[in-house]
Amino acid sequence: MAAALLNKTCGEFFEAQSAGLEPGTINPLVVEALHELGIDVSKNTTRRVFDVWKSGQIFQFVVTVCSEAEAEGCPIFIALINPDLCRQLDVARAICLRFPVGVTS
Repeated sequence: MAAALLNKTCGEFFEAQSAGLEPGTINPLVVEALHELGIDVSKNTTRRVFDVWKSGQIFQFVVTVCSEAEAEGCPIFIALINPDLCRQLDVARAICLRFPVGVTS
């Protein structure tokens, strides 16, 4: 859901991907809620985060959401901080916050 919302609101700045500890099915309530916002995830599939990690794909940002109980199962991503990229993120975040999902100007 978060990846779909980020791609909708800030798709010109980010390409968000989503993965979980174990593949499953997308919650039908999520599909319905996103559909109401004009986002179709009905054909999306789920992926294991370890499959994404093993692919060797390079990410500029990784956002993890793990409970304390799940923390042992979460992979560790090594990050290098790029100051220019951080400045770009501040600009993108300001634009995204100004134009939230569902609001048109």
